[in-house]
Amino acid sequence: MSVPRDVLKWLQSLNLSYSVKVPRRDLANGFIVAEILAAHFPDVPMHSFENVTSMERKRLNWGLLQKEFKVGLQASVFGGRMQACAMQAHRQAAASRLG
Repeated sequence: MSVPRDVLKWLQSLNLSYSVKVPRRDLANGFIVAEILAAHFPDVPMHSFENVTSMERKRLNWGLLQKEFKVGLQASVFGGRMQACAMQAHRQAAASRLG
């Protein structure tokens, strides 16, 4: 399963600080997800997120997202198996979040 073309076009139209070329890799650390959410929820503390590849930092980024959105979204978007799959850049993780 890949990310639908219209979703990729939407991501590219967002004027993000980093372009999404390989969703599996580019969404793995939570930085781009945080940047997208920050555009709609100004309370997201972008200064706390880093666009890096270390597993520890990925955990911290996703943990921050989980903390910010702990009511309602946590279980379905930022918690459990989906978070682990995204951090490890599993093939289906980005597509299932976006598609």
